[in-house]
Amino acid sequence: MLGALCAAYLSVSRDMDAAVCACSVLGICGQLAETVPGSGSFMVHLMDGLSTLSAVEFETDISLEKFDLETI
Repeated sequence: MLGALCAAYLSVSRDMDAAVCACSVLGICGQLAETVPGSGSFMVHLMDGLSTLSAVEFETDISLEKFDLETI
């Protein structure tokens, strides 16, 4: 699923920001989906979250740290 999201985001932007955004969106939706009780409902709620996540929710829930790749 992450591969499909990365491909979708990379189709409109060819830089690392697209991959970071795809990972962030999947992470946020996963966190929202796991709060719903019941076995077997995680994947359904994950897909629902992916289709209904708003820009406001994304900006509220995202947490990014900036780092220098040359120091790693």
